[in-house]
Amino acid sequence: MNPADKYNSMSDKITQITPPDPIPQYKLWMDMLNITACLSVVLLHCNHDVKCQDHASLYLLYGIAVYTLFYWPVPIFLMLSFCNNVNYKNGVKAFYKRRFSRVVIPYLIWSLLYSFFCIFYLKQDFTFTEYAFNFMNGQFNGNMWFFIPLFALYLSIPFLRVLINHCSCKSLLYFVIFGFTCNSLLPWVCKNIGMESPNLFPLGGSFIMVCIAGYLILINELSKKQRYLIYAIGVLTALLHYVLIYYHTVSDAKFYMEGLDYYAPYSVVVPIAVFLWFKNINWYSVLNVLKVKVSFIRKLSSYSFGVYLLHWGVKEVCYDIGIPCKNYFFGFILTYIICILIMKALKFVPGSKYIFP
Repeated sequence: MNPADKYNSMSDKITQITPPDPIPQYKLWMDMLNITACLSVVLLHCNHDVKCQDHASLYLLYGIAVYTLFYWPVPIFLMLSFCNNVNYKNGVKAFYKRRFSRVVIPYLIWSLLYSFFCIFYLKQDFTFTEYAFNFMNGQFNGNMWFFIPLFALYLSIPFLRVLINHCSCKSLLYFVIFGFTCNSLLPWVCKNIGMESPNLFPLGGSFIMVCIAGYLILINELSKKQRYLIYAIGVLTALLHYVLIYYHTVSDAKFYMEGLDYYAPYSVVVPIAVFLWFKNINWYSVLNVLKVKVSFIRKLSSYSFGVYLLHWGVKEVCYDIGIPCKNYFFGFILTYIICILIMKALKFVPGSKYIFP
């Protein structure tokens, strides 16, 4: 039987107890998605000044479009991390030990570095309590907070592994739909109509739902009709997201920050659609047309985590010395390139593997 037929549809009668290894071989589309997500994060943060624009300006329209089109990277990073680690080898202890060196140590190092950056470069003052809170919660800049849900995900993976190994894909799909409805859709509806949201499904959050959804996409081959339906829902959700942010921004005469919520339906539906879309593109053909080697893509993808850690400080320093890294149209590319050059320059520094894991 063709493996693709075995997992043809999420709605088919899939009853296997132990899913296949989700990463049996190199998957180019995951590296392409990793690179695109990294670029999108840099673009979002270089687009940050749009929040200060006049509510009727063209820059505001552009900025909201950027937030609408590229606000999906964080869930994507978590989905990729989950899919790449859920079938870990050598036991739970070895898994946690490896994650500690690749995630916890870099978090401690970068939190310390960014705290010095805020105190000595940005001239910010902190009480001891404020410093401790920011250090523990990744609040010294606009990107370290990502580590907190990442820690929670890694701590949860051994338990989620048991779940996916003892549930059919159909059961997991019901779990995702139910969790999305209670954790994301209903709270979002209640918020927009002025009602208090009930806590109907306290198990996990939207990040857990998208991770399991990503795993289901990874091990199943959806029909063309199913894929196009998910794409259509993603596009419609993004359009609704844009309209709501623009409407509230114009009405309140200030940027609608409440619209940027990782628990909103947009932050669940759009990442799922993007994940599925990237999986079903023939990236080998694309690279062949562009004359780009797969080895280059793999190398570029390996820089993504380091770029994520470094870019916030780079764009701030470059902006202060006159390099237009906050330019609306090409600043993010410049920031991305500078980050990679810095990483390459520091490659041979002892201990750099803990700084740029």
